Formats: sequence, structure tokens, C-alpha cells
Amino acid sequence: GMVDWGSDSVDKGKSCPGCGLTEVELRQNGRFGCGQCYQTWATLVNTIIGRVQGRTAHTGKIPRSAGERARAQREMGELKEKLQVAIREERFEDAARLR
Repeated sequence: GMVDWGSDSVDKGKSCPGCGLTEVELRQNGRFGCGQCYQTWATLVNTIIGRVQGRTAHTGKIPRSAGERARAQREMGELKEKLQVAIREERFEDAARLR
């Protein structure tokens, strides 16, 4: 289904400095335009995930060794890709779980 963007007003003047994606475009297509969009739209996306999941922070273990850190970084990249796909396909429950 469609994402519930809530009754938040749209900031029509804001855009991603990396790709120029506007909030209106993000709300229309549910896709980031570049890696910098994660930072630019973090507050908006966290609000949506909070509505779906009830929380936005993961509480888990911290990797201890360099190998574990490298694996965790690789997994984070894979999860970010899956998150983008889930958002694009409007599978927001999955996106919230991946977040």
C-alpha cells in the first residue's frame, strides 16, 4: 500500500545537495536519488519508520574485532540496498524492519 506520510507539511524549498531530489519527488516515488539523500531526508524517513515500527533505533551488539566490523559494514551496505528496494516497492513494513 501507499506510505502514510502523515499530515506533515511539505518543505517545497528543500532538496538534496547531492542530486537535487525534492521532498515532493521523494514523497511521489519513494526513492532516494543518491547516497547523500540518506542524510538529507533522515528525519523524514525516520518519522515514517517510527510510524510503521514504533521505534527507529536498533539496539543490538557492537562488533568487536576488525573482521566483525568489516562484515558488519558489508551487511550494512546490503541492508541499505534492501531498504531502498523496500521503500521503492512501498513495502514499508519490510523497510522498517530492515532499518
